Amino acid sequence: MENVLIWAKTFGYFFAVLLFDKLGIPAQQLVALGCLMGIDVFTGFLKTKKVCPLQFTSQRLTDGVVKKMLILIVVLAFAILAHYGVHIVIDDFLKWVFGILMVAETYSIVQNVYVHRTGVMVKEYDAVRLLLKALGDFLLNIFNKMIEVI
Repeated sequence: MENVLIWAKTFGYFFAVLLFDKLGIPAQQLVALGCLMGIDVFTGFLKTKKVCPLQFTSQRLTDGVVKKMLILIVVLAFAILAHYGVHIVIDDFLKWVFGILMVAETYSIVQNVYVHRTGVMVKEYDAVRLLLKALGDFLLNIFNKMIEVI
């Protein structure tokens, strides 16, 4: 079973890179976003460990990482739909989406560092929810325009 997982990971990375390239997802932005997500997980770990150590669990850490991966999967699903489903070019839109996600991750890192240094929890601002809403509204707009043409 372990060998199957190793092969799946290896070929999964290969196919993901090919898919990202085919969809026109900028590799530099994807790498930068991945690094920011990793730093955010680490600073979140430090924040939780200092401010509320009783809430620190491996399940919570896993949930945070899974949330970040799901965000990437949603963006990838929209990119596949736009590229193969409705045949529109959304290169600039994807750059914009990744840019906003990087800003959201940077904000989260700064917030985590602030809470870790001061020990005072601050209200979270969910930029990703706003981004996903904007993405959904954008695609709904495109589909409505396509329906009007038909």
